[in-house]
Amino acid sequence: MTVIGITTAILVALLFFLSAETASLITTLIILLPLAATLTALAFFSHETSKIDWLILLILLVFGLAFMMLRGNMALPSLSGILITLIVLLIRQNKRSRFSALWGIGLYGFALAALLFSFVLPPAIGQIALFLAYAILLPLFPLHGANIVTFGRLSGILPGFLALLLPALGLKGMLILLPELSPALLNVVSILALCGALYGGIRAGLQCNISHRLAYAGLTFWSILWWYLARTGIESAPAILYFTAFALGMQGFFLCWHLLEARYGELNLDKLGGLARTMPRFGLLLGLLVVAAVGLPFFAPFTALLAMATSSEITLSWDFSLILLAWFLASWHFPLLMQRMLWGPPQTGRRHRDLVPRESISLAVIVAMIVILGIAPYTFIAGSLQTQKLLAQNVQALDTSYQRK
Repeated sequence: MTVIGITTAILVALLFFLSAETASLITTLIILLPLAATLTALAFFSHETSKIDWLILLILLVFGLAFMMLRGNMALPSLSGILITLIVLLIRQNKRSRFSALWGIGLYGFALAALLFSFVLPPAIGQIALFLAYAILLPLFPLHGANIVTFGRLSGILPGFLALLLPALGLKGMLILLPELSPALLNVVSILALCGALYGGIRAGLQCNISHRLAYAGLTFWSILWWYLARTGIESAPAILYFTAFALGMQGFFLCWHLLEARYGELNLDKLGGLARTMPRFGLLLGLLVVAAVGLPFFAPFTALLAMATSSEITLSWDFSLILLAWFLASWHFPLLMQRMLWGPPQTGRRHRDLVPRESISLAVIVAMIVILGIAPYTFIAGSLQTQKLLAQNVQALDTSYQRK
């Protein structure tokens, strides 16, 4: 009951900040991180988890909050601590994977070196070094390999939290650099984001391993955010909503998958089927996450995409059409995945066990967040824009009055 009360308090606090006109992305991230850690811990509380994994979860949370709260170069040591932790995690994994751990270790090592060199390099070059480090955490093509390797090799309690933590770290750093980046570099980022969105959508459909499929779908979703930020160059309410919606959604999918692996061991698509009858609670919550991912109304992803598409900074163009196509490619894999897992041929000789209350509560809170954020931000976005216009009019009126005097 204590855990449920804490989770409820964090949920109410997050909704309060997201419905406030002064909401900022940094404030949202500071609340999202402990919420994600709490929901992950709640989901895996009834499973055998090593003390080292619990300790690593706590270390990642502390370093993540420190990076969010500190400013300037003071925040970089905490980010370095997270990168070192990720490198150690990949080194200690012995699980077979066709994605070499060395690729992920090398990219995280490159990001760590970029952070260190940013202290001594000239400001202009240091900004590029930081940009490359953040592009590894918030995956941007072609630096997305570390993200794929991380979710392809790690299992258990950590992937569900990392699904929200890693893009949150990259986004926070990117928004600090965004006003200082040149228009030419932003155009390059926009092109890379388009390539990454299409590449992720295509590669997701070719994966039999669910972790790889989810990681490539995430590449598409985060590439769309990169494209929007490169086109607008500002932190806006649609960007806050988009990140929150898809970060929670990706965390929910990874929790679902690794809760299955905690029951049955390492799985592929051909080893799953018929879960709608044997695990009805799991089927219901997975179905709601899929409905949100494909962009149906009244869910946060639909609201976020609609707000981004109708913002004054975005115009209908060929690249916007490609973004919609990429999103369709990535999201359409989720109904196919749900159909195979829930209504596919059942596996005989396997004892199924549905979600326990703690697991159900964890996933239900994520689904509730996605639904509430899909309905509430209409007034938030409209009110925020109206407030900005009124403030500008008041400032102009005061300036005119002062000039007359």
